[in-house]
Amino acid sequence: MGGCIPAGFTVWQRSNVVWQLGTVERLRVKAIKVFCRVLVVVLSQAGMAGIFLVGDCCAAQPTTEETPAALVRRLPNSGSALPLDRQLAEKIAEQGSLALPALEEELRPGIKFKELNEVLKTNGSRRAAVVQVLARIPGKESTDLLVRSLADPPDNYGMRFATVDALGGRVLSGSQIVGLLSNCQPEVASAGIAHAARAGASPKIQAALEMLFDRDAARKQFRNEYGAATVSEDGIWEIHLAAGRSLKKDMGAEVRTKAAEILARLKEEALHPRRPDEPVKMGILSEAESFIGSQLNRLAAFGEPIKDLVEGAEASAEGDYAKVLAMVLARLGDRARVGRVATYLIESPSVTIRACAALTLRLCGDRSAIPALKKALRDPYQRKDGSDVGPRGRLVYPVRILAADALAALGEGPTNVRGNLR
Repeated sequence: MGGCIPAGFTVWQRSNVVWQLGTVERLRVKAIKVFCRVLVVVLSQAGMAGIFLVGDCCAAQPTTEETPAALVRRLPNSGSALPLDRQLAEKIAEQGSLALPALEEELRPGIKFKELNEVLKTNGSRRAAVVQVLARIPGKESTDLLVRSLADPPDNYGMRFATVDALGGRVLSGSQIVGLLSNCQPEVASAGIAHAARAGASPKIQAALEMLFDRDAARKQFRNEYGAATVSEDGIWEIHLAAGRSLKKDMGAEVRTKAAEILARLKEEALHPRRPDEPVKMGILSEAESFIGSQLNRLAAFGEPIKDLVEGAEASAEGDYAKVLAMVLARLGDRARVGRVATYLIESPSVTIRACAALTLRLCGDRSAIPALKKALRDPYQRKDGSDVGPRGRLVYPVRILAADALAALGEGPTNVRGNLR
């Protein structure tokens, strides 16, 4: 063993190394673990040599089961109803750039829908879980993989939104932003508009924004590989508005005109809700609740410029339409309306109004609504679950679930709130 020790060590260093190497030999004989040899780093600078003992390097090499590729293969497939193992995801993410090749292989950049469909039929895709791991790995390389994945069809809706969300806090290059703006999916293009606003407008970004502002050009862009539209006319208008604002165009007159159209549609839906007891696909809300909720979001996004229009409509409104308009005003910052909406959550005989009230209170962020939301945890209404998680045809309590989500968003603690639902 003495021949393994570099010349120039002091007597104490030599004896220490001999003792460590002897320890390794004894452990090897006992078949416990193989320890690495002592690493010696010899640094030379400005003609002066310095020798440092780095350490005994006694950590065992990772087993085959712990390599990045093996860990990635343990991620759940996209057809699994099981949630992501967060400890496993963090363990892979800790590998950093070492895990990226295995993650990229599972992500299958450039995959086409037909090929993906075949893979999904055999539960052979882990792409949705891979995105959640990439979201935990900072840096340009992981960001590039996330951006590239948005050009491909996702395994499920959650995968695309998780990808967009993961990119929300990252700095993208100009070409990456243009790629998002040119995507055929409206939610991806919307994310590109948000990134463009933070990055500043280069000529290429400006040109891509102008294409989105032009509604005819946008209709041509938002088509999938089979030529089918990927967005509704409402969605086209939302993209038009966001692009116009990013381009600093005056959108005031268009906004007020659109708000008046939305209010007319809200009135019809509030007074004559469509299929109020049937859930939409992949959700717990009814068609009426989903529609009203989406229109409330659109009006809230318009902000202060439409507040007088809503107040004018409320002055002559009756029945459930008046209640929906109170929700709009609450979303526009009117705290007095928050109290009314909280009352509707508890007292309205319409499940559509109660559900929309819970949605509204969650987004208002006003803690004065907490007592009403806690009472709503005992709402008696049930309907079939429209999602594909859990047994088919199971019954859920939509108002209770929405109230619980609102309480969690207001800081009441999701674990305790969910426990009260049982």
